[in-house]
Amino acid sequence: MSIPRRFDVNCPKCGKKYQTTVFESLNSDFAPNVTETIISGERFNGTCPKCGFVAHLEYDVLYHDMKHGAMIWVIHDNNVNYMQKIAEVRSTPALYKTTRIVSDMNELREKVACLEAEKDDRVVELCKFFLSAQLMEQQPDYNFRNAFYTFSGGKNIVFFYDDKGKEMSCYLEDQIYDLISNMFADPLSQMGNKPYITINRDWAAEFFELLPTDNVDVLEEEDTESIEDAIDSDISDCEDYYDAEEPAGIDEVVSTDAPEPQPVKRTLFCRKCGAKLLSDSLFCSYCGTKVIY
Repeated sequence: MSIPRRFDVNCPKCGKKYQTTVFESLNSDFAPNVTETIISGERFNGTCPKCGFVAHLEYDVLYHDMKHGAMIWVIHDNNVNYMQKIAEVRSTPALYKTTRIVSDMNELREKVACLEAEKDDRVVELCKFFLSAQLMEQQPDYNFRNAFYTFSGGKNIVFFYDDKGKEMSCYLEDQIYDLISNMFADPLSQMGNKPYITINRDWAAEFFELLPTDNVDVLEEEDTESIEDAIDSDISDCEDYYDAEEPAGIDEVVSTDAPEPQPVKRTLFCRKCGAKLLSDSLFCSYCGTKVIY
């Protein structure tokens, strides 16, 4: 069941106060294009009716996907009641096969993309880990900060961002996905289906640390070499991924020097006075209004 509510927003650009819709709970069948607008990020935008300025909205929400049997909680980790809410969620029965907790809308977008692509988000996270390691090895001057997965036009794509917002991207080909999925099938199956876990880059790093010694030895001797063979070592740049006649493949990485685009990094604004907020703000530093996530 989707539970929408109206929310007052002060446009940071022109100051006009307007209402937009946010959700306490959002179901994948709420509208025909729900999953598409979540993956693109449009679902969490508020557009000023006067000047057209688009503000990105961050708030806690429960996402249901009955088609894929998934339930995803967005619980922002800068919420003062974060641990209490996590405990409450994990104490509730898991009604679906797949249950996750994510910390922001971008992570929700990744999980929904995984569901639509029918990919295991754990395997996708491991793929992102390997691909980013490959990128940093190939281009040591690239100060990698984070990776972002999406599913668009039937393609699995991973975007990389450095500390200056420089974007690079590559396809995540089925060959790589299947190789890593098969490689770690046993330890992943041994994890079981724990409810409401967090699958992100920290999880991937811990996963490798907890691998049994014999798995690590096999990985070092055989599997890493297989991955490197599958991911071409010649990572090349091109000017614009979306305008290119031939989209970048798994062995081609796209680079632009433009500022980091909205899909991965957004500026947040106070809903009352429109002042810019710091990423970890709990209260607006100008008017004192509590930040709602």
